[in-house]
Amino acid sequence: MYPQNEMQWVSALSTRPSLEAAIAEVVQQAQRSLEGPADLGLVFISSAFGSEYSRLMPLLQEALRVPAIVGCGARGAIGTGPDGETEEVEADVALSLSLARLPGVDVKTFHISAPEMPDLDSPPDTWVDLLGVPAGVQPQFILLADPFSAKINDLLQGLDYA
Repeated sequence: MYPQNEMQWVSALSTRPSLEAAIAEVVQQAQRSLEGPADLGLVFISSAFGSEYSRLMPLLQEALRVPAIVGCGARGAIGTGPDGETEEVEADVALSLSLARLPGVDVKTFHISAPEMPDLDSPPDTWVDLLGVPAGVQPQFILLADPFSAKINDLLQGLDYA
């Protein structure tokens, strides 16, 4: 058992071919393992579900009450399967959900598309306004970026500059 003031992370993986069934399985499994309410959800959906991407978040938000959920499509997914073993699935149907209980952590999500990114010559305030993170705060980030279209080096330089 985890003390309520300690962080806890759990994961769940489903290979069910129906998106609804996969969501139900990962939500049930992850919530059963997490001791207390989740503050953050990370979801990874395999490209085999590509035609269903737009349905994922509405269905997941209906099944799971978490203040912040972020995720992306992926070629594969890793998580704890129904048998309790960690599994990796590549090039096949898979949905992975990780839930985190993060006492004392202020979780904030944001989305930036390449056209929205400030110029590298922009003042730090431009980056602060874009992210909604006040100056003087020392945030930690989990970044999910498309390696083919995101200007990840520019993003990292801008975050460092701000």
